[in-house]
Amino acid sequence: MQPDIWRMSQRDGKATLVGGELKKGLYILPITNGVSEMLAREVAKACPVNIIKVG
Repeated sequence: MQPDIWRMSQRDGKATLVGGELKKGLYILPITNGVSEMLAREVAKACPVNIIKVG
């Protein structure tokens, strides 16, 4: 849904946050121009393990 932000592993199916910075045990990527906050919220809602947070 956001291939410039998420990469899906073909090995285990897990998503990796591209360009995310590790802070306090979490990978963080600020929503900036060009990244749709609404789409980011849809991606978070679709996460089957509910691990993606948009705040």
